[in-house]
Order: sequence, then C-alpha cells, then structure tokens
Amino acid sequence: MINKLLGLSPILMAIDLGTVNSLVAVSGFGIVLNEATAAAVSGSDERDVLAVGNEAVDMCGKTPSGVKLKFPFSRGVIADYLLSEYMIREFMSKAMQKCKLRSVLFGPKVLLCVPNCITEVERHALHEAARHAGAQDVYIAEEIMAACIGANMQFREAIGSMVVDIGGGTTDAAVIALGGIAAQGSIRVGGNAIDEDISNYVRKMHNVSIGLKTAECLKIELGKAKDLKRKIKVCGLGVETSLPRYIDIEIGSIAPALENAKGKIVDMLCDVLSSTPPELASDIMKTGIMLTGGGANLYGLSEAIHKATGIEVKIAEKPLECVANGALTILEILRGKRDSMYEGEYSMLIG
Repeated sequence: MINKLLGLSPILMAIDLGTVNSLVAVSGFGIVLNEATAAAVSGSDERDVLAVGNEAVDMCGKTPSGVKLKFPFSRGVIADYLLSEYMIREFMSKAMQKCKLRSVLFGPKVLLCVPNCITEVERHALHEAARHAGAQDVYIAEEIMAACIGANMQFREAIGSMVVDIGGGTTDAAVIALGGIAAQGSIRVGGNAIDEDISNYVRKMHNVSIGLKTAECLKIELGKAKDLKRKIKVCGLGVETSLPRYIDIEIGSIAPALENAKGKIVDMLCDVLSSTPPELASDIMKTGIMLTGGGANLYGLSEAIHKATGIEVKIAEKPLECVANGALTILEILRGKRDSMYEGEYSMLIG
C-alpha cells in the first residue's frame, strides 16, 4: 500500500467506456467511478471543455452561456478523438484521486473494453487515445469476454456458455468454451435506441415531445415496475403548442415501444445460436443464457428470449458492473496481482 501511495507501484486500471456511462475499476479498490460518458463544451468553442461526466450532464441546459453536451463515443467507437482523449485522461485522474493514488514515474496500466463489432482502425484509435491521455501501457479486450468473467461464468472448460452484454450503443452476444469464442454476434442496438423509441412512442400516443433523459427514466421505471398500471407524471412540450405540459403516463402503456429493439436483439441471439456447434448448443440448453450490461433488466427481454429459444435466461448480479470487474480481473492476472494457473489463457483475451 505504501508503494501505491508513493506512486512506486504500477497502478492497474480497467475502463469500461460505454456510450452512456463509463465505469473505472482500480486494483485493490474495485469500481471507483461510474459517470456519464459526456462532456460539456462551450457553445462558441467546442474545444473548450467545461466539465466531463456527471458534472457535464448536470451543467447542460442550466447555464446562460449556451453550453452544449457532447458524447465522444457513439455505439462503442470514437466519434470525437480529441474529446475522447480528454475524457479518458479526466476519468483516470478522477479514479486516482478517489483512491488517493499518484503515479510519480509512469501512468497507470490500463485495460479498455471494446464491443465485438468495432474495426481494427477503431480499436487502434482507442489505444492511441488512452496512450495520449497518460496511460503507461494500454491493453484492449472484448467486452463480451470481460462480461463473462465479471459475471463469474466458467469460460475455460469444455462446456458451452452464452453471455449477452446489452449496453447503451451495442448489444454483443457470444458462445464461449475452452477460453475462446465459438460463435458471436453484435448489433448496434442498445439503451440509446430504446430511449429514442420510447420518446417517439410518447410523442405519437400523447402528442407530447419528451427528452431522451425522461425516456430513459420511463424505461428504468418500467423495468422495475411491479404494478404496470401505476402512473408517472412527466413533463414535455406539447407538439401543437410547443409549450411545457405535464401528462400522466401509465407505466405499462409504453411497453410496445420496446418491441422493435427487443425483436432485433432476439433475432441476433437466434442467429448466434444457429451458428453454434450442436454439442455447445446442447450445453447452453443446460447452462442457460446470461444477461449483463445496463440493459439486462429491460422489461420483457428475458421472457422474449426464453419464448424464442426455449432456453432459461439469467440476469447477472450487478449487471452494469460485470464488464469493468471482469476487465480488472484479466489485468490483475496478467500483471501478477492475482494468482491463476490459467495466466496463458487470460493473456489470449487481450490485444
């Protein structure tokens, strides 16, 4: 611990850079940061970053200077390179401050998680952004493998397991056995697309335009609702008058807005299962399908998957944290901070 405080011991940091939220886990401390993947920039100069993370979201729309909210990551890839680099640096700095750590000689060793569907060019851009942000060494791992490990699933045995990670911008699925991926799929559909569908549905059914943040709140409330007839008061702009207006929405009434996204996710999972070797498919019938990520609790998703596949569906404990925790486990084993007789298999998970 003394070496860590003096900055003489390498700091190991895993970062789950999501489209909506980013989580940072630090060796010896666990998850220390969970903030919005957003930046507040000046309306006159978008290179002038005023705040990042939750502070940026809180600031937007509440200052007289025309602050804009920007999201540097779109569907798992960099949309704004300079802003991404700045955000990674800020998240690393915040995480170290929370842990009261400092690195005198070198920056932290960082593992970044990426969706299956990104290209090598996009992967390289993330690697370079982290290096320029101050990381000493940068490793890249697929989110789906990190999610599998973070959900405490077996991935080294000759038994097929299926994990699905539902994030803000993408949904990834994989069948895993013997430490590798036997079949996989990815679509750029996630929480953001669902929020847009809910917003459009409310506009159509109630003639009121609501923001995506309000739509997200409705999605979350629906996911945990025990009484679907419970009404929630929301504020939006009347389509005809463009004036603020309150409406009461019965929480269960927005369920149809989720059908499009759920259908695409289920179709992707069925495609992955259809390309799975028969022996592994037989294993999955016994072991079930594990859901991770912020969208794991999406209303009706487990039931839709079970209805389409006939396979039991489970939701990981703390699904939002699975990727960050799994990534930190990989990094700790590779750097000798955690004992494992399977270090060679873990080293194959990074690039």
